[in-house]
Amino acid sequence: MSAEDLTTLAPREAIARIGNDVVRIKTPSLTEIHDTSMSARVKELSYERYYKPVHEVRDAVRKRIKTSAKCAPARQSRSRGGISMKEFQYDEFPF
Repeated sequence: MSAEDLTTLAPREAIARIGNDVVRIKTPSLTEIHDTSMSARVKELSYERYYKPVHEVRDAVRKRIKTSAKCAPARQSRSRGGISMKEFQYDEFPF
């Protein structure tokens, strides 16, 4: 198998290793989706299961940091690309 084998794959084609064999496969085309309400339901369920307000997440992070500080030696704050990790802000997207 070469890089060209991978870069010349047609749409919906793939190369897979099954056991010791390398095979080419083609996946079936998707049917058109006519019911768009499923997308909204998936978003709604995701929001119900995983969304937390920013203040709750920050409190959990602070609690975790305090707990880990008791177990591990303190580290100096690191920066990535000249941006302090404390400068990152996260947006909330209301449903």
